[in-house]
Amino acid sequence: MRREEEGVRRAARPVVRSDYAGPPPPAPPEDFGPMPQKALNRGIITEEMTGASDRDLLDAERREELRRRILKTINKTTDVHAEEIVLTDLAVQ
Repeated sequence: MRREEEGVRRAARPVVRSDYAGPPPPAPPEDFGPMPQKALNRGIITEEMTGASDRDLLDAERREELRRRILKTINKTTDVHAEEIVLTDLAVQ
């Protein structure tokens, strides 16, 4: 709830009680949270996919080779240990 007093705007702030006596929330999974090298991984994938031809994307063997190249580059140049690359959405123009 806001009110104006002598040209100064003020806002009511919610109060949070700190005497909660219930059980603590469960811990998040080990791999939960921001991935520090996410941008680098996305860049690697974008670079490989941008350089791929339509045949590389339409042919199953060539697509598998592309996935292996992406996996190898990510494991070689980042701290991420990836075991598999899954290409879920693919649009070829």
